[in-house]
Amino acid sequence: MKAKLKMNNLRIVKVRQWADTYNTGDSQSWDSFNIVRDYEEYDIWDSKRSRGNKVSEYFQEVLIKKGVVIENVRTRKMAKFILDGLRAEKRAEKKAKKKQTTNQTYARKCDVTGEGMNEGYVFGDGTDYFKYEKDALAHAISLGYKDLQESYDDDSHYYTEWEEDRDYQMVNGKLIEINN
Repeated sequence: MKAKLKMNNLRIVKVRQWADTYNTGDSQSWDSFNIVRDYEEYDIWDSKRSRGNKVSEYFQEVLIKKGVVIENVRTRKMAKFILDGLRAEKRAEKKAKKKQTTNQTYARKCDVTGEGMNEGYVFGDGTDYFKYEKDALAHAISLGYKDLQESYDDDSHYYTEWEEDRDYQMVNGKLIEINN
């Protein structure tokens, strides 16, 4: 039973590599650089200990620090370039997540994903809301239509954008209904 706790530090590790060209004994060596992501995980070790003729079994929870090589490159400059890109990507993910958890308001809530929506598909004059076309199509098919166009032509659904209504708000990553 292993559960990863956290993946955090990215680092560059210099590595010396050797190669024997065509099994001639003429070996070459060079430096390369590994980009390593450190992480920690818990592991359960079970062991048996014997004392005399009594064997006892016990379990021990151990924290293990490990590193995973993400990339191996020939120059430190390239390793630094990749490392900077990975860190920038992580910062952008954090920024996007933070933006998503701020107090953004939405007009409706998607019945499939639970996400807030300010535009989307409405079925049954407001009984069902769908943010994504694939979900609206699946619902139209479940109602017996062959596609969204047939459903639209039969006035079963419409697509709209809400500009003024705001019934839901994203607070700390959760969509909550606003009491107006």
